[in-house]
Amino acid sequence: MGKLNPQITTTEIGVRSLREVTIFPLSLADQTKTARILAKAFQEVMEKLSSFGEDEESPEGEGPKEESLSSMAKQLSDIDVMEFVASAIQENLDVILKLVVDKEDAISMEELTNDQFYKLVEIIYEVNYETTSKNFVALVKRVRGVVPPEKKEKKKVPHLKKS
Repeated sequence: MGKLNPQITTTEIGVRSLREVTIFPLSLADQTKTARILAKAFQEVMEKLSSFGEDEESPEGEGPKEESLSSMAKQLSDIDVMEFVASAIQENLDVILKLVVDKEDAISMEELTNDQFYKLVEIIYEVNYETTSKNFVALVKRVRGVVPPEKKEKKKVPHLKKS
């Protein structure tokens, strides 16, 4: 039998009684798929936030108010933001969980508490993204030290002869 991947993690889930589930690291293909899912979900949340209040007219009747995302976010209640984020998570959680657990360990929203959900997200992030992003940044710094930056050549401006 081969060595077990040290990135494999176990955690307990359950509302009334706990059961242990094994969380596997994502393959590179699944990591890319998950990143696309999360980026799309984040983009949808941002679009919903930015469209909030678009129907309100400016006092001069010149059309929608033009406000920054941060000022619009201040108008939103915590419940509004929570609803946007929760819907994005609910729409994508099943897909992501199927990628990190065996079929017999399938996890549903009904058996997760908020703390357990957070723990799962934390495990998925730490195992699949945190170390990778730190290593990538370190690699870029190392490469910068080895490969000298390209020097931009100044274009010579032709001298005009005076008549």
